[in-house]
Amino acid sequence: MKTVIGVITTLPHKSYLEQLAEEFQELCQMKFFVPETLYDVDVLYEQNKFDVDAFILSGSFIYEAIEKEHLMAQLPIRVLKDDEGSIYKGLLKIVLSNPGIDTRRIYIDFANRIESFDEFKDRFCPPIYPVSLNDSIYEQTRLLLKNHIELWESGQIDFSITAYGHFVPELTSRNNKFLFLRPTVETVRNLIKSLLDEVKIQKLNNRKMVVGRISIEPDEHQEVNPSPLAAIAAVSDDVEDEIASLKIKLKDFFKMQKLVDTSQRIEDYVQLEMPYEAYLSLSDHLQSCALLTYLQRTTSNMVKIGWGSGREYFQARENAEKANRQAKAYRGSCSFFVSDDQKVTGPLDRSGAITFKEMANDEIIELSERLGIHNINLQKIISYASILGTNKLSSEDVANCLSITVRGANRILNQIEAKAYAGIIHEKRENTKGRPKKYYEMTFIDGQGNYIS
Repeated sequence: MKTVIGVITTLPHKSYLEQLAEEFQELCQMKFFVPETLYDVDVLYEQNKFDVDAFILSGSFIYEAIEKEHLMAQLPIRVLKDDEGSIYKGLLKIVLSNPGIDTRRIYIDFANRIESFDEFKDRFCPPIYPVSLNDSIYEQTRLLLKNHIELWESGQIDFSITAYGHFVPELTSRNNKFLFLRPTVETVRNLIKSLLDEVKIQKLNNRKMVVGRISIEPDEHQEVNPSPLAAIAAVSDDVEDEIASLKIKLKDFFKMQKLVDTSQRIEDYVQLEMPYEAYLSLSDHLQSCALLTYLQRTTSNMVKIGWGSGREYFQARENAEKANRQAKAYRGSCSFFVSDDQKVTGPLDRSGAITFKEMANDEIIELSERLGIHNINLQKIISYASILGTNKLSSEDVANCLSITVRGANRILNQIEAKAYAGIIHEKRENTKGRPKKYYEMTFIDGQGNYIS
């Protein structure tokens, strides 16, 4: 896939950069965005930053117009700037084409941004309105353009030099004599090459992959064959048929999603691989599981999907196996994800997925030991409380989040209450009918469902 470079630029720069876009069309696609004013720059950046791999900005004012909190650290940026050499080349061009011109009648609008040019400033026309770099970019551009116009109209200059493309239309309409400076073609060419190299390295560093492990289990409500041997044979045949059918369904699913079908049968499960970015899209950034939803519509058996990510294939495969174990421990069809930092998220087929780690931090482990419950169960309870936005949980809540019976949930809650980390209350939740219900109010979780460390 080609690298996509967003170019936020003025019209005068655009025509110049389009020539280079043709030169690099085999390596990248350039998307041009032309703001009408500097106020539009931040909007253009925000609207397009997730659709490009990098940005080129035609000038420091374009860059400074972007709100700093909107800049994405992982999105490379290059800014086209004119240096001291550009000024000298521009001056030489003016002098050669206008013999005998007095340099004190030439105004250079961007000279105040080049420190090394300070000692020569007295040899050129000073501005009517001094411009401070501490002013906002909107005030700076207003004063710079005002200098161009009033110096020309008052007869104080014969020529001006600008590096700001958004001044060109106004200066042209007023018949000002001016030179619009742009970086050399070679400078821009090298800038594009360095940007493409950075994007390439970044993509290699970010090339995480995801492995999926899909297993099929008989529906827990299926009728049981009275003969154990016959039951095993029947289940075995059913699973064989389901896996064969699953391969066909996966092929259709991948085709529908415009992805390469990487599914392969390994023993009693099907494995597949995909780029991390593709998985994030399929899972709506770990909020759901499009594959599970698709398979649930086409099979009567339970589907258990484990997804694992990793920088290396073996790590992703190992994490997929862990996620599949979590799915198998859960009731019904479900999907879990284990990241490369061992964070478990799931089930992904429900709103508000529970998150936990197989190895919790020391504080959680210490609390779980005091309570006498497994640290993973404690993490799940905390995560579920966060989803609900409360510290008041019922036996049904805990049974649901731990995928256990209500009796088992009662045992855990009574244990927490006995250790003085929960109190029993009776109340009605909003939008519920009937009598007040029994809840356990956790003292290690606040009223919004956040863990109190």
